[in-house]
Amino acid sequence: MVTERTGTLQPGEVLNNTYIIEELVGAGGTGEVYRARNRVSGREMAIKTLRREFATSETFLDLMRREASVLHEVVDDAVVRYHDLLESEAHGGFIFLVMEFIRGESLAERMKRDPLDADTCLVVARRIAQGLRASHQKKAYHRDLSPDNVILRDGDPARAVLIDFGIAKDVSEDARTVIGGGFAGKYQYAAPEQIEGNVDARSDLYSLGMTLIGAFRGKPPAAGANYLEIIRTKAEKPDISDLPGKLGELVDRLVDPDPARRFQSASEVLAFLDGDQPVAEERPARERRDVPPPGIERPRRGREERKEGSGGSAGIWITLLLLVAVLGGAGWYLLLGPGRELVFGPEFPLADPYRMEITYAGPGSMRVLGHAPNPEAAAAVMSALSALNEGDFPEGAVKAASGMPTPGWNSAVLAMARAAATLNLWSLSVSGTVAELTGEAESEEIRHAAVAAATAAAQEGGLTLETLISVVPPALALEDVRAVLNPISTCGPLTVSGGNGETVPPGGRITVTGRVAQDSDKRAITNTLAPLIGDRQLELQLEPYSVPVCQVLTALPPGPDPSIRLEYGYGKKAGTTAEDIYHQGENPVIDILLPAGRTGFVSAFYVNFEGSVFHLIPHNLRQEHEIAHIGTVEGAQRRIRLSWPLDEASPEKLGFNVMPPFGIGAIVVLVSEKPFLDGLRPRGDPLETFLPLLRQGLRAQPVSHAYRFLITAP
Repeated sequence: MVTERTGTLQPGEVLNNTYIIEELVGAGGTGEVYRARNRVSGREMAIKTLRREFATSETFLDLMRREASVLHEVVDDAVVRYHDLLESEAHGGFIFLVMEFIRGESLAERMKRDPLDADTCLVVARRIAQGLRASHQKKAYHRDLSPDNVILRDGDPARAVLIDFGIAKDVSEDARTVIGGGFAGKYQYAAPEQIEGNVDARSDLYSLGMTLIGAFRGKPPAAGANYLEIIRTKAEKPDISDLPGKLGELVDRLVDPDPARRFQSASEVLAFLDGDQPVAEERPARERRDVPPPGIERPRRGREERKEGSGGSAGIWITLLLLVAVLGGAGWYLLLGPGRELVFGPEFPLADPYRMEITYAGPGSMRVLGHAPNPEAAAAVMSALSALNEGDFPEGAVKAASGMPTPGWNSAVLAMARAAATLNLWSLSVSGTVAELTGEAESEEIRHAAVAAATAAAQEGGLTLETLISVVPPALALEDVRAVLNPISTCGPLTVSGGNGETVPPGGRITVTGRVAQDSDKRAITNTLAPLIGDRQLELQLEPYSVPVCQVLTALPPGPDPSIRLEYGYGKKAGTTAEDIYHQGENPVIDILLPAGRTGFVSAFYVNFEGSVFHLIPHNLRQEHEIAHIGTVEGAQRRIRLSWPLDEASPEKLGFNVMPPFGIGAIVVLVSEKPFLDGLRPRGDPLETFLPLLRQGLRAQPVSHAYRFLITAP
């Protein structure tokens, strides 16, 4: 079927010579999803592409790598199967994820058309809990569980499948998705601790509860229009009095703002659904009252919320006033004397202007001086700021004072401080209803996000905010560049240089030298480094070798043994050569040089650019390879010949002239205490056969190695 929707890829297009695109099935702000067919197996697959502009973002790439690598290990019918993360050179190059294709509508589509009844919600709950149990066992937390990410396979709620584990999402307004600071998820369904970047299995269980609320009601739960409203909403337990019977009991134990009061694992949810876990035995005590952050009302108790009688509030006031009268005598009537504090709270000195000054110049350096409406609020402010100061209590003091300009002033100040915490250094000055935020950001993106969040917080608290934040990129440590390059090196280690040898300032030059398996690796290195290096210039001095040779070199352990050397000579002329190149018609003579006292066994092979492996020692015609029994000792070294002059060649002694095809190969020498492989190999092997044996042998025992390139040319 050809869809009317069009995407970057067209029906009939083939990716990586394997996946035939059949139709576009979805698109968002960060990429597209296609239905495709594996031309070899014939299986339907889902292809998820990442737009090029996001392929240079380490945030998005990290999420995509995590989704591919971690979830590849999760095998359960309730979790989508992940197969591979690949790169295509088509359309200018892009990253794509290969997954199982699941036919069926999403839970979001189903509930919008027809809300689910309570029994069906329980069926979906059991299926999702099954998938969460499997993924949590692999330490894979979904982080974005919502109706959009639950597919009803063939429309059957009993076959629901979890998809999209924390992958980079559409950040458009309609998507209701927040990305950054460790949060990737839709905030209507996200747990309170998740918005602050803290995620564990219980966070997914909260999202499961909110998903069930949405499925039963046919619409997403309310969350708030801005960050402060979201925080307030998440601090309260949602009202679920409309959820009947067992569904209500289940959701009640999933959506508590306090993770400790929820089910603690997906296994507990399944036990409850199967009737193996009485609710009364496991339900935490519900009488504890947590003190909410300043400016946020105390959470209500949801469906267990107490209903007061019509005279309850008046009774409390009458009792309180009688108590005041007893304590304060006639003074209570005029609201004077000791009884006044019981009615109106303690009186604190008037602060005019009401101020808060916070400065931060690095971990542990924060200083604060300001006001709060009462001692409890002052302590809460200092505690909250200590979290922004790497856990150290700030220097200075916050004093209790009356005269707070607006009801939301205290909360707004803390929210602005949290927004500023992404800056390298900053200063927040608030006087009355006027605030000023200055500082330095590492990038324009960080500056923009800090300004936007601080401005929203100020407006919510009834304040005006002026900002003066400059962008000052930090010097880049070359060690950080190496750390990023090492995992993507395709043909041995790469050398990184620039700046003063340790760091490179903004606008400086970074040079990467070494070998890569193929030309396309250069683009991968450029794209991977782009978010890290910023405006610095990148110079690549990379020589493409061959994929087969590089596959062998990357399989070897780090650090060749310098005591193992390969010496190159000629069959028709005397002397040796330091060059790695032999030309057409030349007869290479190749020797291994080892310390004379070296013991154990030696293996050597040649891998060429076409993916063929030639065993030089041992093989079925040259079986002896114990070091003590082969070669000749010349002073302090032992010489073991691998290839001979043609006039000395025999079936046992390899001799050859250089002939086409020409290309890059390598000779690899392995020295081990025991024979490297079990049994003898034939003279030649295809690389795909030998490479698993090589890796197995390297894991089986300690192995020293050395290699030298052998390049043939006209």
